[in-house]
Amino acid sequence: MVCYHSRAGRPDGALNFVKFPYACTDGYRAYATSAVGAADWYTLLRTLYLDTWHLRTPAAILPRYAPPGDGNDPATYAASVTQLADGWTR
Repeated sequence: MVCYHSRAGRPDGALNFVKFPYACTDGYRAYATSAVGAADWYTLLRTLYLDTWHLRTPAAILPRYAPPGDGNDPATYAASVTQLADGWTR
C-alpha cells in the first residue's frame, strides 16, 4: 500500500511517495493503536529530523514536518509546541 506523505522534507515541495507496511487513511499513516503510532512518530523524528537533517528545535523542525504548502502555520505550531514543552520542564 502507498501512503502519500506530506511535502515535509522535500526541498522542491513535491509529494513524497513512500510505501509503509500499515494502513493509510486519506493518504497518511494509520495505526492499529495510539501506542504504535506514537512509537513510529518518535522513530520518524529521531531518525529523520534529528539524526539525518540535524534539526533541533520546533522552529527548525516544523516547517518540514508541517509545511505551509500543506495549509499549516509552522511558526504558530512551533510556538504552541514550545509552550507545551516549557510546561513539562517546570
